[in-house]
Amino acid sequence: MGIDQALFLLLHHSKSKQTYKKIVDEVTAATKGLAQNAKGFITDGEVALHESLKEGLITARGLRCFAHF
Repeated sequence: MGIDQALFLLLHHSKSKQTYKKIVDEVTAATKGLAQNAKGFITDGEVALHESLKEGLITARGLRCFAHF
């Protein structure tokens, strides 16, 4: 599976930015080129998650799931 096809589902009991940032950092460290080449990500609107992904996936555009508006 190439970077353009990567899909990650992350679950954790804490919704803090610190927790999300750690998860994003671990995933980007384990996936060569992901931080620089990701095109987008979708969240449920959780602010801490969105901000962590925006910081970790430098060029990616963040979108919100339509079902979570």
